[in-house]
Amino acid sequence: MSQTVPRLLVVLQPVAVRVSCTPRVLSIAKNQYDPSQGTRDIRLDPDIYVDQQDLFRFKEGAVVGLKYWGEFRVTLENDQPLLIPLETPPEHKIYYLHWISQTDSSVSPVRLYNDLFSVDDPMALDEPAFLSAVREDSLVTFPSARLPPGQYPPSTRYQFERLGYFSADHQGFNRIVPL
Repeated sequence: MSQTVPRLLVVLQPVAVRVSCTPRVLSIAKNQYDPSQGTRDIRLDPDIYVDQQDLFRFKEGAVVGLKYWGEFRVTLENDQPLLIPLETPPEHKIYYLHWISQTDSSVSPVRLYNDLFSVDDPMALDEPAFLSAVREDSLVTFPSARLPPGQYPPSTRYQFERLGYFSADHQGFNRIVPL
């Protein structure tokens, strides 16, 4: 699927972060493997969302990368991260985060389906044990995920970068294949 479906930057658990920058628009390939799918525009704004799971990377003086954008040094203002563009490339390998503009994104529920049972063969268990083998995290819902604005017809598939493959429905998105 990676060569046929469009890719999207999506943030499941959005946390606001400021970037020291001038707003602009960047065109990137919808799918790096298939240029015939065209390009999509992403807005580079001072106000972005990053995923809550990446917050541990925002320590004073740390260097982080924003996918498709560049490298930044973290400063903390009133305990809130502010990202300052680096003048020169970092000397060491850094981790690139996915992100999305606050002003150019929309809210949609995203559902992650995991294995329903914690055992390989739940049918081999008697009924009380069968019920205890149901995983509590077999469905994880993110009701306020942020994704690029647009029309997402039902049954259309997308790759959410770093997260997996998803299919749109009338109520949001469902993960169909994890990465």
